[in-house]
Amino acid sequence: MRILKPGMIVTVTPNPVAVANSAEAARLSERAAARARKGELVGKAAEAVDVTLIREGLSLLYNAPLDMLIETQIAMIPEMREAQFCSLLIQAHSGVSVGLNKRSRSIVPGPLLKMNDALNGAMALFVDELSGGTVFFPQYEVTGHAKLASAVRDLCRKAQEPGAEYDLVDSVAELLGLRGWFDWKADPGEFEVVEKLAHGDRGGVTNAGLLKKKSSEAVPLLLAALRRFDQMDEEAIKKLTLEAALLGQEGIDYADTSECLRLKALPGELLSGLGVMCLLYAGLKRLAPTDTNLGIDLNNEFAMALELYHSEKER
Repeated sequence: MRILKPGMIVTVTPNPVAVANSAEAARLSERAAARARKGELVGKAAEAVDVTLIREGLSLLYNAPLDMLIETQIAMIPEMREAQFCSLLIQAHSGVSVGLNKRSRSIVPGPLLKMNDALNGAMALFVDELSGGTVFFPQYEVTGHAKLASAVRDLCRKAQEPGAEYDLVDSVAELLGLRGWFDWKADPGEFEVVEKLAHGDRGGVTNAGLLKKKSSEAVPLLLAALRRFDQMDEEAIKKLTLEAALLGQEGIDYADTSECLRLKALPGELLSGLGVMCLLYAGLKRLAPTDTNLGIDLNNEFAMALELYHSEKER
């Protein structure tokens, strides 16, 4: 059995259910870079066309087929029809206004455009059929992918046995030529996960022992955060701290030293999980210096970093 979570078809977390095919990611990223060199993409637009687009696209690949199955069942409940219609209307309108926007389309590689058009078009057709009055699908005719969208919709008409709906994702991926873009990872099993948690094999701030083992690595990261704040105003520090906190809510693996996390407040930089946590802690101490209950046990490490920071200032 394979267990999936909405929006998590492509992830770099420690427990992914599917992972992007690195060769495809590299190929599309190189295409984006080539387009940037030709002057088709510049600045932030060029930076945007990277693996993030692949993640978002494959998330749509996972969600769209399952959404059609779920919404079909919801439509059978009379009390839900009005709320469902309003929700789907907004979703379909957003798909058209964003997905068919010429400027947006100009920075997206062809294979991703094909995928987005087919999946959003299939959803638009579904909404038109369900409502009996909307006309979202005809707007996808100009993309050249309307027939493909209809084929995706046809695949999603059949009821699925519990668990088999994920084979539907595979079928849609095959139709779109995307099956080589990701790999499924087997469900490790609930009992194995529970057993690991019971023995304290956890990341995050819940594992104080592991955090203490990272003490020597945390001090220079906290010192770097203090130095960084010297170059920022209070509002920028607040935004950075808030973004780090939001990322922390999703779970930060500070045992992983690889720098693979991004913060919008720090464009162009890649951070490790411990690096994000140190930014968060230093930011909280900057904004609320008297608060001693931050939920992150880096008090001693921060005191050491602060002492080094003041020593530098006195030179």
